[in-house]
Parts: sequence; C-alpha cells; structure tokens
Amino acid sequence: MKTLLLAILLLPGSLYLGAQERRAQVKQLADNYCSVAGNYVSLYSGKEQLKYMTGVTGHPYWVDDSYAPASLYYDGIFYEIVLLRLDIYRDELIIISPDVRFHVILVGDYLGWADFHGSRVIYHTKNSLPGSPSTGYYIRLYSGEYTVLEKQNKYFYSQVLDRRVEHLFSDKKSTYYC
Repeated sequence: MKTLLLAILLLPGSLYLGAQERRAQVKQLADNYCSVAGNYVSLYSGKEQLKYMTGVTGHPYWVDDSYAPASLYYDGIFYEIVLLRLDIYRDELIIISPDVRFHVILVGDYLGWADFHGSRVIYHTKNSLPGSPSTGYYIRLYSGEYTVLEKQNKYFYSQVLDRRVEHLFSDKKSTYYC
C-alpha cells in the first residue's frame, strides 16, 4: 500500500519532467532545422498547396504547369535561384521544396518581386484610389512615371460534350495603368 501511495505521489512530477524533456527535444530539432535552412527557412514555412482534381483540360498556372527557375526577393532577402510557379486560378505563388515533395504557398505580403518566364511578378495590394486593381499577383509590364500591370485569370467550368462532362480552365487577361 505504501508503494502504491508513493508511486501516485511521484507520478505527476515524473510526467512534468518528461514533458520538459520533450519540449527541449522539440526546441533542439527546431533550432537544428533553422541553422541548416538558414535564410531559406522563411520560404518553406507556408501552407502546402492543395492538389487539383485529375482529368481537367488545361491547367491553372501561368505559362505552364512546370516549375521555372526564378530569382526572388522575399521577406527582405534576395534568392538568386529558386523554382516557382504561379497558380493564377487560386492567385498563389508556389515554391517547390528542395526535396521536391512539397508545394509551398508563399505569403504575398512578403513578396518584393519574382523574376521568371522573362517577366517580373509582384504582389499588389489594393489601395483606396478609384479603379485600383484588387489585391493579388500581377505581371509588371512597365514601371516608371506610372506602372502598367497585367492580371491573368483562369476560370474553371464544365461542359457536356457527346454525353460526357468535360472540365476546363479558360484564360482571361486584364491590363491596369496605375
């Protein structure tokens, strides 16, 4: 009986020490990850992109569905070569993880610019001026006394052809002078 009472009294203390040890191990793993990842840690800390259903005609991406080499200014840091693609249906800029397993969504507010496919992509935030473009990713066509932005959109629709349903993406471009 004394042994059981002693075990009951000591159990909470040992659980507390175990939890502290686990927290220390998790902190050590996080510190190791940050030290290895270095400046790249902010690139791969976003949400993972959701997959699209299969069997759709076309794709939701700008130019094509493959990742393209890019230079990137993100969260105050310049990255000379990364692999990006722009999902214009969901309006998300995606980076592929170094192990090519994860498609990570970059945070638009942290983007300075991305250069790929021969163009500069920026994240524009809507301002209070009348006719200002909505918040999202744009291709900057010109920058000087004024700025010319191009917004590409994809629309998803379904149609019935020969008694079967076909799912498609269609394109639309809009140009803005700011």
